[in-house]
Amino acid sequence: MDFPRYPRLPELTPRTEGESAQAYGLRALGFVTATGVTATVDREGLQLADHVFPLAISGPDLLVVAAERLADVRALICATLRARDAEQAAPQAPKPQPQPAGVDTPRMGPGAPLTPAPVAPTAPAAALQATSDMLRDPRRIAAALTVPKPPVRPVARPVPAAPQVPADQWGF
Repeated sequence: MDFPRYPRLPELTPRTEGESAQAYGLRALGFVTATGVTATVDREGLQLADHVFPLAISGPDLLVVAAERLADVRALICATLRARDAEQAAPQAPKPQPQPAGVDTPRMGPGAPLTPAPVAPTAPAAALQATSDMLRDPRRIAAALTVPKPPVRPVARPVPAAPQVPADQWGF
């Protein structure tokens, strides 16, 4: 079966020997603005494009729409630089150790060896004896079962009783 091939990403031509840093940065900024591709631009090109961004938007006759587009391109460039920095700073995963030939014990799945849970040490017998002796004393049992009453707080100011009116004066 023949799968369709995806088109290649456009590539920025490398910096020439006589090209200044400012010119290369402007060319890289124009390339990313035109194509929207940062994957094929080297780190130096992205850094220089970010560096010359203020120069690119400083023209007095630049339209607001163009300035907004350049700001979006700069955000894309900065995000790419941050992602590349994070990728370089991330610790590399250790390479798996090759197993010698003939070893067929599975490490995962239903055939993997089970690792039992660690067993907690038991309490010493002397501590258990002391606890059982304490429970035989009726005074200690009563003290353990007695719930202390919560403290009663007095009312800040007494509330006067409502006046009582006889029923014949209700006015019905």
